[in-house]
Amino acid sequence: MKHLSRLLILTLSALVLGGCVSRKEIVQFKQDLADIKERNRVLEERSARLDSLLSAYGQILQTMKAEMSLYSEQNQQQLNNLEARIEDLSSLYSQSYSKRTQPVYSPLSSDTTRADTTGLVLVDPKKLYDAAYLDLTKGNYQLAISGFTQYLQNFPDSPLSDNALYWIGESYYAQAQYDKAITQFQKLLQDYPTGDKVPAALYKIGLSYLELKDKKMGNQFLKRVIEEYPRSPEAKIAKDRLGK
Repeated sequence: MKHLSRLLILTLSALVLGGCVSRKEIVQFKQDLADIKERNRVLEERSARLDSLLSAYGQILQTMKAEMSLYSEQNQQQLNNLEARIEDLSSLYSQSYSKRTQPVYSPLSSDTTRADTTGLVLVDPKKLYDAAYLDLTKGNYQLAISGFTQYLQNFPDSPLSDNALYWIGESYYAQAQYDKAITQFQKLLQDYPTGDKVPAALYKIGLSYLELKDKKMGNQFLKRVIEEYPRSPEAKIAKDRLGK
């Protein structure tokens, strides 16, 4: 457009010098040139506004993408917890663990109103586990830790022992006690290396280190989930987390 304006000016100058145009025509020519410049200015302003809008929309899309990724990760974790709970209940009902073990007894609590404070009561593994898990879902994390700890003490070889240990770690994680959470998840890896909670434990160790601002260790454990358990649900969300 600038080249066109220069060309028109040169043409006008030549016509004036050659005496080929009248003053009225010169005035009209100048007006036309001014109109062209104004249209050019308006087009440039519109172009600038469009660029600004495109940039803003791009930022909005990036923000929405990040939020959707976060929601996806949270939903996946909730789904994993639900699947784990279903698995726990299935194991409890499908296996007659109590038939394969001797009755286990634990002391009565010190605040009992019974006269005989040295009496013993039978511990039901299912009720003990379910009660601890219920405390966990209600946010009573200390009670959940206590219940799962008692379960592990009484039933160390139960099919749900690794689950109990995992939920202890989750209880600490929920309370932002990340060092203690890491300790419990590491114990699960050591005591139950072939358990089905290993991928979840590795993933939560990684998240715990990230919460402690140890990015190197956090990413290391997230990569372990992907490399050692590539088909696990935790591997997918670990990839998403590393991609941020």
